[in-house]
Amino acid sequence: MSAWVSRHFGLEKVAEGVYAAIATEHGGAMGNAGFVDLGDRVVIFDTFNAPQAAQDLKEAAVHFTGHDRFILVNSHWHGDHIRGNQAFDAKEIYASPITREWIEREHPGRIERQQSMLPQLALDIAELEGKLAALHGEETQAERITLHQQVSFLREMQEALPQLRLVPPTHSVEHEQVLTGSARSIRLVTCGAGHSPSDLVMEVPDCGILFAGDLVSIDNHPMLDGGDPWNWVNILEMLESNGYTTVIPGHGPVGAADSISVQRQYLKTLIDLASRISEEESMPEPYMAWKADFLYKPNLAYIRAKAAQSVQQ
Repeated sequence: MSAWVSRHFGLEKVAEGVYAAIATEHGGAMGNAGFVDLGDRVVIFDTFNAPQAAQDLKEAAVHFTGHDRFILVNSHWHGDHIRGNQAFDAKEIYASPITREWIEREHPGRIERQQSMLPQLALDIAELEGKLAALHGEETQAERITLHQQVSFLREMQEALPQLRLVPPTHSVEHEQVLTGSARSIRLVTCGAGHSPSDLVMEVPDCGILFAGDLVSIDNHPMLDGGDPWNWVNILEMLESNGYTTVIPGHGPVGAADSISVQRQYLKTLIDLASRISEEESMPEPYMAWKADFLYKPNLAYIRAKAAQSVQQ
C-alpha cells in the first residue's frame, strides 16, 4: 500500500478494500472514521469533526479505491462523526431515524453559535500561544504538550467554522439495511440508545469487521453523558455474540473482538461503583492508563444521576 499522510488521521488497511482512519491528537478529526470499497462505490463510515479532515479522507478513499461515488454513514449525532459530511458529494447519507432527528434539531444552532464566536476564538488562540511561548525547562514538558494540543484544536476550528454547513442524513435505517455493490455488501444495524440516544454500527460480513462508532472506545474512557449505560451493556453483549474478528472503534486504535467485552466490563464496573455512593471513587487500575481520564468521574456522576432519575420516575 502506498503511503498516505494526513495531519488529521493515520490510515490503516484492515482487510482488502477496508480501511480505518484513526484520528490523530492534533488534527481536525477528533474521532475515527473509515471506508469500505463495495466494488463500484465507496462507503464512508463517519466523517470527522472538521471539513478539512473529511477532505483528506475523501482523497484517501479515491486514491485507494479508484472510486469517487460515495455513500455516507453517520453512526450517531455527535459532531466529530457528522460535520465532515459536506466534503462529499453524496446522494445517500444513512443514519438511524433518531440520529437524523437530533442532527437536524441540534446542529444548525450549534454551528451558528460557534461561527459567531470566531473573533473570540482568535483571542483564545493568541492567549494560549503566549502561554506556550513563556514555558521553559523540562519540568514544563507535559504542560507544553497540553497547550500545543489545545492550540492545534482551536486552529482547526478556526479553519473549519467559516466554511462549515450542515449536510444531514438523507436515508433512515429503522432496524437494519444491506448495501450491495459489485464486489461486496455491508450491513447497517441500528442498535438503540447506548453511547447516544441512537447508535448505528456497520458490519463487513465477508471479513468479520465491525465499525462500532462510539459504542466501543479502545484504551480511551468513553463519554457516557447523553447515553444509556445499561442498554449500552445489552448492545455490547449482542455485538459480542456476532463473532467479529476486528473492531474499528470510535476512539483509539483498531482492536480485536475482545475489545467489545473490555468496553462492556468498563461500563459494568462503573455501574457497580456508582451504586456504592459512600465508597472511594479512585479509578480502577485497568483504566488508569486510558486516555481521556478526565471523563471518569463525570461518567460515575452521570450514572448516579440517571439511576436517581429512574427511581423518582
